[in-house]
Amino acid sequence: MQMRAKFDFPIYFNKDVFFKVLPYHMVRGLQIMRAKVNRCDCVIEIRDARVPLSCLNPDFEDLYVRKPRIILINKIDLADFSKTQSLAKSIESKNTPVIFTNSKTHFEESANQLLPLLKDIFTHSNEIEAKEKNIQQIKLRDKQYQVLVCGIPNVGKSSFINAARRHYMSCGGKATRVGKLPGVTKSVLNYINISRSPRIRILDTPGISVPHIEDPFVGIKLALTGTFPDHVIGEEVIADFLLYFLNKENNLKYLDFCGLDFPCDEFDAVIKSLASKYNLRKYNGDPDYRKCSIMFVKAFREKQFGRFTLD
Repeated sequence: MQMRAKFDFPIYFNKDVFFKVLPYHMVRGLQIMRAKVNRCDCVIEIRDARVPLSCLNPDFEDLYVRKPRIILINKIDLADFSKTQSLAKSIESKNTPVIFTNSKTHFEESANQLLPLLKDIFTHSNEIEAKEKNIQQIKLRDKQYQVLVCGIPNVGKSSFINAARRHYMSCGGKATRVGKLPGVTKSVLNYINISRSPRIRILDTPGISVPHIEDPFVGIKLALTGTFPDHVIGEEVIADFLLYFLNKENNLKYLDFCGLDFPCDEFDAVIKSLASKYNLRKYNGDPDYRKCSIMFVKAFREKQFGRFTLD
C-alpha cells in the first residue's frame, strides 16, 4: 500500500482551534508571573522532550531577558534521545544551559547537574548585589533564593517540583498536584521549598499555551503529546495524525496492537480492525471511532510503540 506523502487535515477540521484566545486562568497566570519574576533569581523553563522546539512559548521571552534561564527538557524517557539532543543544540548556549531529565524516575542524575548550575547563578547574583550595595560578600547560606518554573501545559512542571523536593529535601508526598491531563495547575501557587542548602523555593505556575499557533502541524504535534485536552482538537484527528506519523517513521509496532497483518495508511480500516480486536463497538455494531482513537493515542503516550521525537 502506498503511504501518504503528507498529512491532510479532515475537511471538517477548523485549524483556527490552534489560534485562540487564552483562557482566563492562563492570562492571569502570565500576568502574575511577569509581576513576580523580578523577585526571582532564576527561571527554569520546562519543555517536553518529544517536541523541544514546538513547545516554545514566545510569551515567556520577556521573563528570560530579565533573569538567567535554565532549560529542563523533561520526559526524555519518551523521546528519541539522540534526535532530541541534536535539536537541543540549537537552543543551548553559555547563558542558557540545557538539562535532560525524567522527573518521574531516574531524576538523580539531572538533579546533580541542576544544583551546581543554580549555585553558580545565585553566587553571581550575590556578587552583583554586594557590589551595588557596597557591602561584604554575600555567602550562599545567607539568603533564600526564589526560582520561577514555567512551561506550556503538560510538560511536567509539577512532577519536576515534586521530584526536586524529594531529592534535595528527602521529603515524601507531593507538594503540588500532578495529573495526566493538561491544566491541573490553574493558579499561581505559593512558593514551595525544594532545598535546604542552599535555601531554594520554587514558584509553581499554570501551564500557559501558545496563544497563536499559525502552523497547524505544530499544533497537531502538541496535541499528540497532550498539550491540549484531546476533545478540543478531536480524538480522531489526533489518532489519524499518529497513524500517518508511525507510517512515515516506518514503525510497524502498531500492527499487532491494531490487529493488522500489513501496514495500513487508511484510518477507517485501522479503526475497524482495532474495534474488531477489542470489541469497541457502538450499540448498532458500528466501530466506536472515539474509543478506538483514545486507545490508539494512549498506547503512543505510554510508549507501546517506542520512543519518538516529533520535531
